[in-house]
Amino acid sequence: MNSRFRGARTLSASGRFLWAAVVVAASCQTAGGPGAPVPPPELPVVVVEPGSIPAADERAAEDLLAAAQTSFDANRYFEAIRTAEELLAAYPSSQASGEALRLTALAHERAGQRSEAVAAADRYLALLPGGDERAQEMWLLQARALSDEPSESLGRLLRITTLEGSSARLEGAELARAAIDSLDVEVLAEIVSAAPQDGVLRPLTEARLAVSYLEAGFGDEARVAARRSLDGGVAGVEAEWAAGVLEGELPPGRGRVTTFAIGAVLPETGPPALAQYALGIREGIELAVSTVLGDDFTVTARIADDQGDPLLGAELIEELEVTDSVVGVVG
Repeated sequence: MNSRFRGARTLSASGRFLWAAVVVAASCQTAGGPGAPVPPPELPVVVVEPGSIPAADERAAEDLLAAAQTSFDANRYFEAIRTAEELLAAYPSSQASGEALRLTALAHERAGQRSEAVAAADRYLALLPGGDERAQEMWLLQARALSDEPSESLGRLLRITTLEGSSARLEGAELARAAIDSLDVEVLAEIVSAAPQDGVLRPLTEARLAVSYLEAGFGDEARVAARRSLDGGVAGVEAEWAAGVLEGELPPGRGRVTTFAIGAVLPETGPPALAQYALGIREGIELAVSTVLGDDFTVTARIADDQGDPLLGAELIEELEVTDSVVGVVG
């Protein structure tokens, strides 16, 4: 009887011990102990000018930022810019100043003020610590704003080390493709060589660089770029392109053009003085197309006679520009 009682007491004590252990373990989990999920670190507040300001000024800055954001959300971009710039001028050391500068860059872009958007984004980027994920938004903004300057646009894109979200990744890839396709191989190679190695869009860029190299007849450089692209984890159509380059194959629709024509409009049957001038120009064009590019190319001259009539000349230029074999028109 006593032994059974002692056993029951022992079991009861052990049960209390086990329950206490469970409670302690659960407390550790909820309090951030071993095995607890680690919350992402908060991003530091961006301040335009270091310093402290009175609480009343902080509240005034917050009110201005809220007003600027309201204007931005209502598509009143110039109003948003004015309000944000008022904040930056009056309270550059406020906790709201960095966000006001960011909003200024976005509003300038939406308002079509590209150079101002790029400048504001540069100011904001200079305030961010290295590796800050907020930089991707500004690099994309600058790439869009500089879309008519493909080398500058691509240079910004290649600085991006992370692209969070499918829409950002898609936008970055499309911007990069558009810029790359507007650049010749030498310029593209220089941009890639100067870009950071850890850029998220670098593998895509190197795959397209490999194709451009192969088109230009630089087989060794093409294979090196293709291999780097694949090693960097390129995906999608660019992965197929890079693999093809390693086999010496160009993508469909891409190839080195070696046969083409140069168009010209000359007053061959115009007034005697113009006709004599046209004869000399024709001889120069024909000599150039037959010798300048060497034996690897077949180049012909397509000469049209405008008879010294400017209106006819304009029509002939338009006709030559839409002729498939003609890559350029002089005259």
